[in-house]
Amino acid sequence: MKKMRHQWKKAGCILLAASLIGSSSLSVKAIDIEETKVSYTETQVERQTDYRENSWRYEDGDRIESGILRTAEADEEYENAWTYENGHYVNSAGEPIEGALAKGVDVSTFNGEIDWETVKNETDIDYAILRCGYGNDFEDQDDAQWERNASECTRVGMPFGVYIYSYALDTEEALSEAEHVLRLVEGYDLDLPIYLDLEDEKYTGSLSNEEIADIAEVFCDKIEEAGYEVGIYANLYWFNNKLTDPRFDRWEKWIAQYNEQCDYEGEYGMWQCTSTGKVKGIEGNSGEVDLNFDYIDRGYKDIELYPVQNLVAEPAGKSRIILYWEYVSGAEGYKVYRKVEGEESFSPCGIADDTSFLDENAVDGAYNFYRVYPYFTDDDGQEVIGGSDKYVYSKPGPVPIQHISAEPYGKQKVLIHWEEIEEADGYIIYRSVGGGKFSYLYIKENTTYIDMKASDTEYNYYRVYPYYMDDDGNRVVASSIKYVYAKGILPAVTGLKAVSNSGNVTVSWNKISDADGYIIYRQVGDTGKFQYRHMVSGTSFKDMTASKTEYNYYRVYPYHMNNGERIVNTQSIAYVYAMAK
Repeated sequence: MKKMRHQWKKAGCILLAASLIGSSSLSVKAIDIEETKVSYTETQVERQTDYRENSWRYEDGDRIESGILRTAEADEEYENAWTYENGHYVNSAGEPIEGALAKGVDVSTFNGEIDWETVKNETDIDYAILRCGYGNDFEDQDDAQWERNASECTRVGMPFGVYIYSYALDTEEALSEAEHVLRLVEGYDLDLPIYLDLEDEKYTGSLSNEEIADIAEVFCDKIEEAGYEVGIYANLYWFNNKLTDPRFDRWEKWIAQYNEQCDYEGEYGMWQCTSTGKVKGIEGNSGEVDLNFDYIDRGYKDIELYPVQNLVAEPAGKSRIILYWEYVSGAEGYKVYRKVEGEESFSPCGIADDTSFLDENAVDGAYNFYRVYPYFTDDDGQEVIGGSDKYVYSKPGPVPIQHISAEPYGKQKVLIHWEEIEEADGYIIYRSVGGGKFSYLYIKENTTYIDMKASDTEYNYYRVYPYYMDDDGNRVVASSIKYVYAKGILPAVTGLKAVSNSGNVTVSWNKISDADGYIIYRQVGDTGKFQYRHMVSGTSFKDMTASKTEYNYYRVYPYHMNNGERIVNTQSIAYVYAMAK
């Protein structure tokens, strides 16, 4: 997740159309701010009475059904999607939204009359972005709920910012839209920026990328000259394909992408994650509202660093222990403290930028105890450190084996194979037959073992423990986190072939050591089922009754004899087919 922890720089001048009166040119020049107001009051900007919003969210002025921005098929939404959970916000899959500091809504007249007191006091909403209007600076293009929303947010203490829906076709209209916003926000204290909403496909979207950047520059410069922070709102497609001019890097980006995560690869300050949020106190638009996450510490919310959750300590080799934990919302990093078995207090051990830490100086042969504290640096350069409500401990040692397999290898034989563990001096193998107690079986220096006395009638269960020798000559053994099992039977046949002959089909396969014979099953046609056909001691079979009109399918199962009992490997992993000529 990309995030920003700085404020955007302000431009020192404003760009305006070279000739405002009666001109449709998009050429611009730098002028003085006093000049801007005088020139504008002499300009008559065309009224947009017949305009209707048309974008990925609107069709002829009406809101479109939700879900239109998804970039992939969504799984079932997590029950607590978009809420604060275990010290961080989570997405629709229940995964942490890294870097998210606050949760907000953006609203307009479509959301009806909002009970802002309820939103402020009874929900987890931290801020709001209010639509003040759309298009040029005319009162009939003010948002019908703007004045009430702004007044109520001020009254109840809900931090808010502003956005305007843009129809601008040239820099004259961009300037008019800036004046539209400035007229409406006068007298209000904004906690968040003023955003230019660039999404209209029919009007602004019909321009070239450079022309859209010219419009944004005039609007943003005018807003910044008035002393406000400014940003650009658009969906992911627009930012990747239309808003590509380098000038857009000057302004904060508010990305709309209705998905489990925001996939924009540049910096951005806010993410609009869904249009189907539910917030108590907002009943308009069928009770659905846009939800957003803010990644910038703007000072309107006290950031509370929750203790880290799911802290784990595991051995990672000689004198090494690795720690893992979950991301804490608002954390810049994490301070790791340690004490060794027998010590009274924790002392600093290291600092982590992400959610893991490898202690390469852990004390061997003793328990090492750890606490992890999240922290961030405030605007005054002071470190703010969160709490720690849990400690964990571990001894250094080999890493437990993660990947291990067992498979039939022959008559009363099982092959075991596992991954190599760095720094391991060897491996201890334990076995249980039929689910009984595990007991020592063998010790190996490499990563394979053939059990030559495996049961062929019951399952053999295996655990493998890596170990290393410490400086005192003691064997330090890792734990075992998983087991595998198999019977000591013949492996499945390989090299299976079926050849069409005149009046028959010949089936052949590779010889299996220890096999006393092979059982052949056949299926005729696609809709039948496999049935016993024949038993042979060699490695081929000529089927003299094979069908000449339908395919004949064959499976071959090896077997061995044990005290008069036929032990068959029924795990045929392949079949072949052919039709008699």
